[in-house]
Amino acid sequence: MTKLRIAVLNNYDLCKVETEVSRNDVPNHLLFGTNYLKKYGHSVTNFSVYPNLKNDESFLKRSLYSFFHLENVHIQKTVFNRIDDFDFIFCLSGGVSEWLYLQSARNNFHKPILTLYHHPLPDGKFDPIRNIFRKKIYSNQKKLLSLSARQLTHSMI
Repeated sequence: MTKLRIAVLNNYDLCKVETEVSRNDVPNHLLFGTNYLKKYGHSVTNFSVYPNLKNDESFLKRSLYSFFHLENVHIQKTVFNRIDDFDFIFCLSGGVSEWLYLQSARNNFHKPILTLYHHPLPDGKFDPIRNIFRKKIYSNQKKLLSLSARQLTHSMI
């Protein structure tokens, strides 16, 4: 079996959770299978937004990211800049994947991305505009994983 180099992105500190799981303080499902990837010999590099570093983007970019609900762009850019180090990207939350999906849709890279969506996509009065943007973001994706049928029921998916 080919061993993969996997970048794991998450919106909380997985290293801390690994320690808590090893002490049996929390159940191992909070690792979303990353512990088994390591067990089978895959190289796993964790990236998390913890500690939450100040974003170096301009006010305009941060405002646009907020409007389109692009979160944690700094951690996604870190992985994007090291993309040759990985064969596969595993995002444990939708909030750490959209900017990478956008880069994939723009054909800036062709690494597979797998995202596990925990929550419904944000919605509101700007949804018609966001859905046009979302169609572009997800245009190259074959499947999106969700923990609930309600989460991905927008007309664009």
